[in-house]
Amino acid sequence: MITMDRRRACWVLAALLPAGMAAAQTAETPVQVVTAIYKASAGKNGKYEGPTAVQDKRMRGRYFSTKLASLFDRAQKEERRTGDVIIDFDPITNSQDPSVIGLSITSEKEDDNSAVVAAKFRTTLQGRDSMTVRYDLIREKGGWRIDDIRGTVDKDSWSFRQILTQGIAEAAKQPAQPKGRT
Repeated sequence: MITMDRRRACWVLAALLPAGMAAAQTAETPVQVVTAIYKASAGKNGKYEGPTAVQDKRMRGRYFSTKLASLFDRAQKEERRTGDVIIDFDPITNSQDPSVIGLSITSEKEDDNSAVVAAKFRTTLQGRDSMTVRYDLIREKGGWRIDDIRGTVDKDSWSFRQILTQGIAEAAKQPAQPKGRT
């Protein structure tokens, strides 16, 4: 009896091993996560004309950390409540008028629990030839998730997480917009 149970356990393990190996092979790397964000933001025509991945709740759920997705959702709620704008640009393209040419995505740092990925591209925006947007990723929910997006504008650094946090705090001090105001 014991021999049969061991034999059965070996067969079960042997059957599961290829599935486990396939799952490990399809796991996304930090670079693949950021690449997916840009691909979704570019849209079908590749021109970054529609909503970006940040605006897509499914993309945020799949690729953002729980904390960053929650901050974004809270910021949107406060924007609706007060009528004030917290997020006035697209962090993925670091602009209000997306233009991404010659995109290059590379890993700058990676360890077991965190990674930094840089997206470098040229733009047609006046006064800004090229830019770099950095993504801080963490391991969460069994995969890599974006925990912050960082960049610079006119030599001033910004952090998407910090913009959201500060915007929510400022909006919380504001009264709700009167009913019927759009």
